[in-house]
Amino acid sequence: MSATELRAALLAANGGFRQEPIALGALAAVVREPSADDWQFAGVKAREWLGLAPEADQAAVIEAAKGDAGRGLDAAFVVRVLFDKSGAPVFSDVDADALRAQWGPEYARVVSRALQLANLDSRTPLADAKNGLPETQAASS
Repeated sequence: MSATELRAALLAANGGFRQEPIALGALAAVVREPSADDWQFAGVKAREWLGLAPEADQAAVIEAAKGDAGRGLDAAFVVRVLFDKSGAPVFSDVDADALRAQWGPEYARVVSRALQLANLDSRTPLADAKNGLPETQAASS
């Protein structure tokens, strides 16, 4: 890969994120790890969908989400992390409500893969992230 190609790839809209091709039925797509903005959007939508105040803390969201029982709380992530083969978003933010209404296991697999790409699929993602910090690694060597 030439420097020009590498530069173009890294300056692309999703160039700084891990991503990989996936198949949705017979269709090809790309899933990308969530950005900080994606997490914020998902948090806002979760509070809205669960009937919580915008200032509700994470513990309140987690407790309220137990009653969601897989009905699509992660729909806000799908609209943010799913792209077509050319890198264009498949959905816009306004699609989150419609996607949540017809939530299915294929969408859950997209969210699961996005979290895996971000290394957030373990039981202890915060501790795992801390263990990957340079100062943590330096202290343990």
